[in-house]
Formats: sequence, structure tokens, C-alpha cells
Amino acid sequence: MSRQYNHIYSKIVEDDTDVIGHIAYGLYKKQKINHIAQKKDGDDSKHLSEEDWMHFNEITCTDENIQRYRLQATEILQNFVDDALKETIKQIESDTKKNQSEILSSIIEPIKPKGWWHGVWQSVVGAIIFMFLAAGVVFFASLSEKEYTITFGGSGSAKIKETAKTTSQADTTSCDFPTETR
Repeated sequence: MSRQYNHIYSKIVEDDTDVIGHIAYGLYKKQKINHIAQKKDGDDSKHLSEEDWMHFNEITCTDENIQRYRLQATEILQNFVDDALKETIKQIESDTKKNQSEILSSIIEPIKPKGWWHGVWQSVVGAIIFMFLAAGVVFFASLSEKEYTITFGGSGSAKIKETAKTTSQADTTSCDFPTETR
């Protein structure tokens, strides 16, 4: 009696691109290997009878078992994809944090204080500028106590007259500035 071959591959795998079908066929082959090991019961010289194979094929080739293989294959593939995505997400998050840190460092570096002495010099320059501003305010405040008149003459001479701010302008002073004529 010739052995009858099982055509389960064509029942499980729909086409060459059917990844789930190929995984399901691998599950079928695993079950077949376990069945052989169980029947041999440790005796490697023992061969399975045609009846053993027929019984195995009847059980494994049912639509329910084929669906079970495909469901298990789907679960295996889903777990694989989930694990791969988790690793990818971790890598992306790590790369994003690293890139964010580099970008923030490049933004902050130009505006970061340049050191302690730089701060000291900024303070000294600021104090000098403030001193000149304060002196200017005091100077203009003292000018407001008296009136000054500046007169430019036609021959290139200039005069400044100082008068006190009172109702009587008795106290007047005149200054002549000599100019060169060419």
C-alpha cells in the first residue's frame, strides 16, 4: 500500500506572501514532530504505521485545526510586531531626547553667561554709564536755576549771557568767545 500524502500546506498557506500561513505551517510541523516523538516513545528505530499517519492527518487537517494554526500564527506575529514596535518607540524616544538636548544646548550656549569676570566687567561699565547719566541730570538741574542766552555774531563771534531766574534781571554776565577769521 502506498503512502498517501497530506496536502495541508496548500490549505494553510494561501500564497507565497502569506506570512501568517507560513508561520501556521511551521506550527503544524511542530505538532507533527511532537506527534512522531510521542508515538516513538524514545525508540528511534520505530516507524509510524500508515494508520498512525491517517489518524494524525484526519485530526490536523480539519478546518478547525487549520483556523487554530492561523490564529496562533496571528498571535505570534502580533507579539513579534508589538515587541519590535516597543523597541522602535524606545529608540525613537531616546534619539529624540538626545537631539532635543543637543538643540537646547546649541540655543542656550550663545546666551549663557560667559563667566564671572565677564559679569564683573558688565557691572563696572554699567556703573560708569550710570555715573555719567546721573552727573548729566545734576548738571541740567543746576542749569535750570539760571538762564543762559547764546548769541552768534555775524563776524563769527559767539556770546553766552548768564542771568539769574528772578523777576529782575540785574545780574547778567557776558562771555565773549574769540573766533578766528580766515
